[in-house]
Amino acid sequence: MKYKFPKKRLLIFFLVLVVLCWILFQDKIQTIGDNSVKVIESFSLVIGTSVAIAITVKIIMNSKKNKEKKK
Repeated sequence: MKYKFPKKRLLIFFLVLVVLCWILFQDKIQTIGDNSVKVIESFSLVIGTSVAIAITVKIIMNSKKNKEKKK
């Protein structure tokens, strides 16, 4: 049985990741103040971290699928 990951669920998952990373880096974002370059850096940090987590989860899911196929 092939399980397809719905795009809507993937989008919600990604948004939750972004929010979680935003909460994690909140203290770094608040210390910025007026410096707009640092704001962009922290946005890229948040998005980059959430993308990395999403890719890691996808790899883990794929490896679980492959193990199930071999059985």
